[in-house]
Amino acid sequence: MEKVLDRRQMLATAMGSLAGVAGLGTVAFAASESTGSGEVPKDLVVSDAKLLKPYAAVASAAAACSSAGDACIAHCQRELIAGHGKDFARCATTALHMTAICGMVSKLASYHAKSLTAFLDGCIAACKVCEDSCAEHKSHFSHGMHLECKDCMEACRKCREACETLKKSA
Repeated sequence: MEKVLDRRQMLATAMGSLAGVAGLGTVAFAASESTGSGEVPKDLVVSDAKLLKPYAAVASAAAACSSAGDACIAHCQRELIAGHGKDFARCATTALHMTAICGMVSKLASYHAKSLTAFLDGCIAACKVCEDSCAEHKSHFSHGMHLECKDCMEACRKCREACETLKKSA
């Protein structure tokens, strides 16, 4: 029972953090509106036109990665229930971690938050670990098996590349 509580506490903390981050864009917008200037605070939001495209690419890639990760997690859960824990525990765990990070990164990128750059290395690392875990099932892809893992692997690669591109640009 203790392990279940630890996981629940961890999930509650993670969801609370994500909710707090999600509210940042609204707070910044509300603050700018209250000044009457209609401008978003320059110290919080990227306005450099050369960064807007890489920010949009990260927002899109991270959202797609998180979505593919959710499908991979569901697939891994079915495999775990079927007794294939040895083969899918790592894949499910890395995808769980990746989806939490990519969800936050997608939101920060869509808000054009300057703070996003502080999270790029973590997102790159989480995507790389997840990508490698999904690749462990690669031999089955040609047989039409574990395609959720394949989709997740490819989405992680694209997200990692988008984050690396933004990191070089910022």
